[in-house]
Amino acid sequence: EMFRERLPTRSRVYASIVSDGEKLFLTTRDAGVLVLAAAPVYKELAVNQLGGEDEKFNATPAIVGDRLLLRSDQNLYCIQAP
Repeated sequence: EMFRERLPTRSRVYASIVSDGEKLFLTTRDAGVLVLAAAPVYKELAVNQLGGEDEKFNATPAIVGDRLLLRSDQNLYCIQAP
């Protein structure tokens, strides 16, 4: 266990957390993707909103190189690191 913290959203989380070694990516059902530091203390780095109000995210994201793949019930997103 790295840390224990209540998430800053009431959205449900069905997907597993994935990590690139430096960051943790937590996909909520309808409140976006939380990006946390992979550190022994809770540190929120970003919250990224994707999709429309009726779009739901249930699937675990995948990391491929410097890209994060996210699938909703309507779309597939590919986000590349800057």
